[in-house]
Amino acid sequence: MNIRKILFAISTVAVVSCGGSKDEPVKPTPEPAEVKIPAWIELPATSATDGYDFFTHSAQYEGKTVRSWSFYWDYTNFVAQWVAYPQTRNYQKGDAGRTEAWGLDPLLARNQQPVIIKGFQAGSDTWKSRGHQIASADRQYSNQMNAQTYYGTNMTPQINDNFNGGVWAELEKGVRAWATGCDTAYVVTGCVTKGASTYVLDNDGKHITVPTGYYKAVVCYSKDETFGINGYMGAAFYFEHKEYPKYSIKVHAMSIDDLEEQLGIDFFVNLPAAAGGACAAQVEAQDPTTVDWWWTSNNVTWVKQ
Repeated sequence: MNIRKILFAISTVAVVSCGGSKDEPVKPTPEPAEVKIPAWIELPATSATDGYDFFTHSAQYEGKTVRSWSFYWDYTNFVAQWVAYPQTRNYQKGDAGRTEAWGLDPLLARNQQPVIIKGFQAGSDTWKSRGHQIASADRQYSNQMNAQTYYGTNMTPQINDNFNGGVWAELEKGVRAWATGCDTAYVVTGCVTKGASTYVLDNDGKHITVPTGYYKAVVCYSKDETFGINGYMGAAFYFEHKEYPKYSIKVHAMSIDDLEEQLGIDFFVNLPAAAGGACAAQVEAQDPTTVDWWWTSNNVTWVKQ
């Protein structure tokens, strides 16, 4: 992998294990020295040969530099294959609102990213909305944090009616509710470009691939070890990129293992180091449709008729 730039941030990782000592976590396999991928729980596996590059954004929070969100950049389709981030109630507090600060990501050259200050233009497909991967509402603490969510690298061309403004927005609300109900939600949200045949244009005329699907994978952590499996719970979701005029979020839920098998992505590769290998395996195999907490957390309404 050609890591062009990585911004490191201060973070702490809670360590517990299923049936083991908190002082004896499973040790992660170190990445090669030249790659230097952080060992954050939210990160999926990366590869030195897939042509994608890893980047991460940091921000100031109460006098500290903290990570905001990371992404895995696809230079061919001009979209992030995934965006990964920690979500807590602290990131959500504040009054930044929607800064609408559409701009260029400083980690990439202009010709390497979508320029969509004026929105996406029609190409082989009809006009699509600028769909956030990490939502604007997920970074409300400061204008700096919120403005970072408006970089073109965080956007994909997305159907607005009955998707970006409907089922996807409801799932984003759910993630924020879960983050309020635990200590930290570790989130991966991404798009699928395999099989894509249409594109829209950015403001410079570049072809931006319209994804065929979208997904989220979430691991929630609580210091209360009676929560979930020794303090951890996992859930995943997949949606075809189409309109959902009637929907139930729950019917799109699956285990993290099932989403991994569907997409061929290894999510939460650092979870065994934090939770212990046996615990991580249980969390990723868990069927969220059988766990009431996901569907009753903070009075979220999950079904629209």
